[in-house]
Amino acid sequence: MEIVLIIAGIALIGVICAVFVNNDNKAHSEVKNNVQSLFNEIVRSGEITPTNIFKPILENYIFAVDENNKKIAYVSACVNRVFNFDDIINFELLESGSTIFQKSAMRTIGGALVGDVLAGGVGAIIGGLSGGQYERRKISSIVIKILLKDIQNPSVEIVIFENFKLPPYSDDPAMPFLYGDASTICDILSVIIDGEKNEKVSNNPTSNIAEDIAKLHKLLQDGVITEEEFTKMKNKLIE
Repeated sequence: MEIVLIIAGIALIGVICAVFVNNDNKAHSEVKNNVQSLFNEIVRSGEITPTNIFKPILENYIFAVDENNKKIAYVSACVNRVFNFDDIINFELLESGSTIFQKSAMRTIGGALVGDVLAGGVGAIIGGLSGGQYERRKISSIVIKILLKDIQNPSVEIVIFENFKLPPYSDDPAMPFLYGDASTICDILSVIIDGEKNEKVSNNPTSNIAEDIAKLHKLLQDGVITEEEFTKMKNKLIE
């Protein structure tokens, strides 16, 4: 009799687990289908003609780029947004609310050139996040926040992962895949920002001159060239 009860109990647990798994799969499928449907509507409306479509491992959002019209679309269960390349002010990658990488579209802030917050670039940073050189820690969220030139809706948050109740550890098997998704989007945004910067510089020769003079001044400060050499080269650039 006891064996029968044990078997019945195991079977009941199995049924309960199957119900929960089925419900999770159903919810995931609904989110995936809704996101795809919203994205298809954007494409049909002509707002964007994607040349590059990125879907994450969880398939809970779509990040698409239209290189020809210089537009980006981000569609999730909660967000449906299309914006231009030149609307981007900067973007940052946040891990559990803390910025671990940032890149700006502005050439200068406070007179200083702006680039990556951390040396090595986004690939190097993300590549080591779940590696042995980092301490084992809980990761409650991975979010990419894009700041835009839009007073009404100044930012877009791409939620790569979020679980504040039961956050996994950094060495969880799923982490490399999630950071891989973040890395892909950050790389795309970096390429877009650099491309926009280069285009603005090529369209404004004065910017090239100012940048070259700044480089010469740095060489002067470092003692690589003399004051006389600096003056001659600077005058030559201006001429």
